[in-house]
Amino acid sequence: MSDRIGIVVIGRNEALRLAACLSSVSDNLNRTVYVDSGSTDRSAELAERCGAEVIRLSDGPFTAARGRRVGLEFIQSRFTAAKYVQFIDGDCEIDPGWIGAASNFLDTQASAAVVVGKLREKHPERSILIRLTDVEWELPVGKVDVIGGISMMRIEALLGVGGWKDGLVVGEELDLSSRLRSAGWTLHRLAEPMCTHDIGITRFREFWRRSFRAGYSYCGLSIMHRTDGPSRWRRRTIGSLIYGMVLPFGMLIGAAFAWQLAVLCGVLYASLPLRLAVARLRHGDSVWISAMHGGLTTVCKSAMAAGVLRCLFERAFGKKATLIEYKRQNHDSATFEKAGG
Repeated sequence: MSDRIGIVVIGRNEALRLAACLSSVSDNLNRTVYVDSGSTDRSAELAERCGAEVIRLSDGPFTAARGRRVGLEFIQSRFTAAKYVQFIDGDCEIDPGWIGAASNFLDTQASAAVVVGKLREKHPERSILIRLTDVEWELPVGKVDVIGGISMMRIEALLGVGGWKDGLVVGEELDLSSRLRSAGWTLHRLAEPMCTHDIGITRFREFWRRSFRAGYSYCGLSIMHRTDGPSRWRRRTIGSLIYGMVLPFGMLIGAAFAWQLAVLCGVLYASLPLRLAVARLRHGDSVWISAMHGGLTTVCKSAMAAGVLRCLFERAFGKKATLIEYKRQNHDSATFEKAGG
């Protein structure tokens, strides 16, 4: 790998997936650092056995933003010639051709701060919830407004806007996108495959918790970037409250006191899953996937609304934000052995 590129892998209790992640960058392990956020499943030990440099964060905040910032600082101090850094989460595997494609793009686009590619779920066949998550990754290519945390970034641009904000428990990549765009940098998504993601959620409560996390994130970003952020954050925050709280309560109240109100709220509520399903059908998905996407997304608006309310509560009363995790954690030695430790 070119001296101009460093790799930062972050993770927390990802032993079952981390070996595959590090294997996907095995040719570049001499410029790879794994930042572990207080794992209890021996992820850090596994990373060391795989040959990566390891940084252990023993106290909070255990946020993705902090892990990436610490990893970038290591790359800067160890590899002074580095111009770009590829950020990866421990539950992902990089496509063999991605590093070269991304760095070549940044070489030719001087105004580009970040480049991402296609992200897909590794095992969409294991659960309808994973398949629906895979649907979320089908995003347009070209110049974009926001990017995810799994991306290749120009170090100069990242440092120029203040880097990652440690205190953000969610939405750190959306915050960074806004600051980069405000500084005049551009963000891009390529058609080339970037990586596979092993989200590993098979229980509805995990999907629900993930939606709660999303609502919390959109609300926080709407407040933080109320004058310069994309309007989609405000729209999604308001939409979560309308479809996740106002209309359901309207149906309940209407059923008790005014049937006309119940019918009106019911029709408005039902319009969302219908519109979402039609959009997926036009995209080429099956009737089953389209219907499940529309239905579950609508139901989980209530989880998003709860996330919005929690964010507003914390802001109003000065409460400290805490980590919001949605995947089951594995902490025993059997997990380590199964992962290859």
